[in-house]
Amino acid sequence: QDNLRQAAEVLLLSLVAQFRPLLAPPLVAALQAAAAACPPGSDIATLPGPRLAAGRLGALPLPLLQLEAAYCAAAVSAYELHDHLDFTPLLRGRLLAELGSSGPLSSLLKRRVLRLVACWVTRLEG
Repeated sequence: QDNLRQAAEVLLLSLVAQFRPLLAPPLVAALQAAAAACPPGSDIATLPGPRLAAGRLGALPLPLLQLEAAYCAAAVSAYELHDHLDFTPLLRGRLLAELGSSGPLSSLLKRRVLRLVACWVTRLEG
């Protein structure tokens, strides 16, 4: 499974690097839509939408999985998105709240948030 994830990340990075003007805006829009559908600290029982089996974690709501995927995509393609995404407001408004949440599955998103911050740390202002 790790090899599949790594291959998918390399493919995403290659595609975004090659077709940045075409792919960067939809990636940013997907991140914004996923963030809007899954507010920080949400109770997963109340999130709408279908549930997908996630191994030992049980059935997870689709909005949570989409947010996790959007965070991962934004981390992988951080260099290519730097002209399209203003990271500082995202960090201050959304990601810090995500890191402060203590919901039952917060560790899943915290790992993605930390990776996202690590990939964008050189672009932070002040």
